Amino acid sequence: MVTADLDQALGSSSCTLCGACLQVCPTGAIMAKPMMYKGKTNQCTTTAATCPGCSIGCNISVFVKDNNIVRIDSPDLSRPDGPLCRTGRFELLGDNRARVRSPMARVRNGNLQECSLDEAISAAATGLKKAGTACAGLISSGATSETLVRFGDLFKKVLKSDLLDTVDGNEYRVISAGIHDFYNNGAVPKFDTNIADILTADCILATSSNIDQTHPVAGNLIRRAVNEHQAKLIVIDPDKNPLQMWSTLWLQPAAGTETMLLNGLANLIINSSRHTESMNAHILKEFYSFSSVDVAGKTGIPEDLLKNAAEIFNNARHTAVVAGRTPGQAMDIERVNGLLKIAALTDDSGEPLRLHFLNRNINSRGAWEHGLAAADIQACKPDSLYLLLSDDTVGEPLLTLADRSNFLVVQASYHCPIMEIADIVLPSPIWSERSGGYTLTDGRTIHLKPVIQNTMPADIEIINRLIKHINNGH
Repeated sequence: MVTADLDQALGSSSCTLCGACLQVCPTGAIMAKPMMYKGKTNQCTTTAATCPGCSIGCNISVFVKDNNIVRIDSPDLSRPDGPLCRTGRFELLGDNRARVRSPMARVRNGNLQECSLDEAISAAATGLKKAGTACAGLISSGATSETLVRFGDLFKKVLKSDLLDTVDGNEYRVISAGIHDFYNNGAVPKFDTNIADILTADCILATSSNIDQTHPVAGNLIRRAVNEHQAKLIVIDPDKNPLQMWSTLWLQPAAGTETMLLNGLANLIINSSRHTESMNAHILKEFYSFSSVDVAGKTGIPEDLLKNAAEIFNNARHTAVVAGRTPGQAMDIERVNGLLKIAALTDDSGEPLRLHFLNRNINSRGAWEHGLAAADIQACKPDSLYLLLSDDTVGEPLLTLADRSNFLVVQASYHCPIMEIADIVLPSPIWSERSGGYTLTDGRTIHLKPVIQNTMPADIEIINRLIKHINNGH
């Protein structure tokens, strides 16, 4: 009898819906509803690809029949980073949102009307050229590196505008500022390591612990480190989340005191001489103002728990700090500073800091390295906007900004509320139809080919045509 935990329903069990049981089941007794009736795997072609669900970039095998995705499996479940999550195995199979199948332009009666691609590009180029330096561009960090670079060229070289941003640009600006502030604008060491290194840690600190929702593979790695290697897990989160079931310590700071908690832990950890020999003086001097008594009083965490956490860190040989992202909750510079303090104090000398920032999209790091998060366009209040969303989603703040613009171009894969106020709508391929390079959160670069055929123009093709039209006037 196949059951989860002690015969619990999947929804109330510790099952993370990774689907590994489905893949290894020798009899076919375990089946996935999204995969049923689409075709047998022996009737499919198989393509090696990378999951675009987050910045980790897991390897996947995509089964395709009649230009439709039938199934997604892990190419090797035995690898440390082999198991997938529900996003990579199930959610990529299809999206219920309606596709943008044709370009559209707003006509005199105020309605959006389908038009030819030439007409849409001509109208978009005219509006963007008229706005010039007052035009801002925002692009999904799920776009390929080639598209990102060309999008940057359109604004920097053609429109002469520096108003460039990504959907997660604010995260980059905060993390970057926090890192440079911590190192006094000096040389920044390498601190991104392969996400699978979490498995080798004997002490893990997880913050913003909505990790099971945003990056389930990282959550699975943390659980495996605890279950298989007896790693100590310290979770910092005011709210309840699934990771706490595996934690050695769950520290629940009062709202708004997470940064003070990190500094307080650093102050206690610093008492170990093993961690201070290689530390710069400017790093050390910041800690002493955070006494355990004050931190306990302000965070609401008992002093003995703080000391217990510090002792776990001091006894560890290989630590990992995992900074998850909670949707709707922004990272701040002081919190980045606190995370770096913990990572630096518990680092083995000579190794990269094991600090994992879990970014939003597969190419977030690539977008940031190519300079696409240079400006906070929401603070700049531009006259016109060009939003290349691909299959990404946007929140209410961007919708408000778009509503205030005089000219709005939206390039998207799916229909979304922001299109209702757009002047021009352009189609965009989805993840399985794109081709190009990506830079993952650990710095690895990959190049992918489409897994299904697409009749729509690539994003970079539309950008190139816009550039040509603006430069040549036709």
